[in-house]
Amino acid sequence: MAAPAPRDTRGALLSRHVELSSLRQVARDIGMSPSGLLSFLRSETRRPPQARTYQKLIAWFVRIRRHTAVGPSADTVEAGVAILVQYLPADKRAAAVREILNVIDVHAEGERPPPWLREIRVRYPDRSRKKTPR
Repeated sequence: MAAPAPRDTRGALLSRHVELSSLRQVARDIGMSPSGLLSFLRSETRRPPQARTYQKLIAWFVRIRRHTAVGPSADTVEAGVAILVQYLPADKRAAAVREILNVIDVHAEGERPPPWLREIRVRYPDRSRKKTPR
């Protein structure tokens, strides 16, 4: 599954919240240690955070973006969908994301689709469809 939001977007958002409050407060809000958050912000570790920490970061990101944006961005929606499909087998997640997007599109019933729908669809192309010869 693609990353829910570009690393620099999440890092910038985290950094901004740390500047507005404190490292300890933001770490507490996320549910991680201040040293772990500092390491993440400084990109001192080459490996991604552990799965549980990653889930906490994504959940925090979704909560914060929900309160700071006029409407959800594609990155925020994708992060939310990532939470929904995280328990599925890895090889089934992209297909599940496509199905969720299709349900949203179908139930829009002729209304203008959400602005993030097309952007997320591009990130999850259906590679199972055979191309027709021209």
